[in-house]
Amino acid sequence: MPRAQVFGGLRGPAQVVFPEAAKETALRIGLTGTAEIYANTAGLDATGSPMAPSWHKVAGPVRSRIDYASVEQSDKNFGDRVDERTSHIITLDADIELTSDHQIHTEGKVWVVTAVLERTDKAVTRAEVMVAP
Repeated sequence: MPRAQVFGGLRGPAQVVFPEAAKETALRIGLTGTAEIYANTAGLDATGSPMAPSWHKVAGPVRSRIDYASVEQSDKNFGDRVDERTSHIITLDADIELTSDHQIHTEGKVWVVTAVLERTDKAVTRAEVMVAP
């Protein structure tokens, strides 16, 4: 899909509306916090029994922002949520890979990823999260 262009007056070269520098500035303004991403490496022991979770850092610190999942900050509004346990939405840079097996440490809390929100334009990575039990 071609980029939107604006033509200056009747003559002259076209200009790209959203140059990369503008995208980076928007991300710097919007993603004001930092987070660390952890993955679970627990597997099965020699007898085939599950081992205790063992979390290790796979990314971070990365830029982030965390918001309530609904404007009302109420557990009664599930309309836009993929998982009803979700309490917040976290936004990260677009190049961050997340799955529901990850934990995110930010703002002094541990958050469990309940759903990763897929986007076609992938300007950012967004996921539904809840505070770890």
